[in-house]
Amino acid sequence: MPKEMSIIFALSKDQFQCVKGLLPRNEGYVEPKAVLETNNPGWVFADSICNPQAALIWSQGNEGFYLAGRQIARYSGEINALIDTVIRPMLLSKGIDYFEVSSVPPVTDSELQDAFPSRKLNSWQQSVYIYRKNQLVPDIVPREGCLCNMKDIWYKHSVQNLEFVENKILDYWDSINVFHAKANGFCLIMNDMVVSLSLTGWIFENTHEISIETVKDYRRKGFAKIVSAALVNAYLEQGCLPYWECEKSNTASAKLAVDLGFTKFHDYTCFGFPVSK
Repeated sequence: MPKEMSIIFALSKDQFQCVKGLLPRNEGYVEPKAVLETNNPGWVFADSICNPQAALIWSQGNEGFYLAGRQIARYSGEINALIDTVIRPMLLSKGIDYFEVSSVPPVTDSELQDAFPSRKLNSWQQSVYIYRKNQLVPDIVPREGCLCNMKDIWYKHSVQNLEFVENKILDYWDSINVFHAKANGFCLIMNDMVVSLSLTGWIFENTHEISIETVKDYRRKGFAKIVSAALVNAYLEQGCLPYWECEKSNTASAKLAVDLGFTKFHDYTCFGFPVSK
């Protein structure tokens, strides 16, 4: 990774912590905070190590950037040059042809838009849900298949689509071993196939954000609720705080969050533009 680009340059992992002061301390923004804590993989670009005033934080798990800092407009030229010369090839090397970014307070959405004056920005809404209850979710016993801890499938089960599980884990974690050490997850197995899974996507302090994936042919059968309920209960039994995020337009995910006992915390706007052209 290039070490420097004009004012904004890439930080090494041991320098990520210098940016933490640019993010709000309240609930929310788990993904960039998890990256800065080096719990989850990502990139960080900033204008300084000693006293950063602007930063771009990329989370591998959702392939999105977070723009944090103060007086962002003054860095517009450097940020856009960094995207064109450094970030664009990094994204393309991962098969990503779209730059996604959202603002982190005190940066406002209007300040973010002003930072990209020559880009044609698309936008959409994300919804954040938090869990404020202490009681467990009612247990859901599957009428078919076997509900199990994801960590057991390497030792107690033989599944045909282990690659599906491993790829999902590696979307969020540096390795399978790191996942085993830090995170948790549950899956539903049918006919020697993992058909649905729910796992920890990000961790910041005591907050664990949930990620779900169900094999296409097994969707709309209630399997996501079964594995997610098991994971929420595991968090609560361990004294952890469950956290949920989805696109606002994803009504199925939003309904599932509410059904499990989550409360909407806030909505925020994401912006994006293609980098392949």
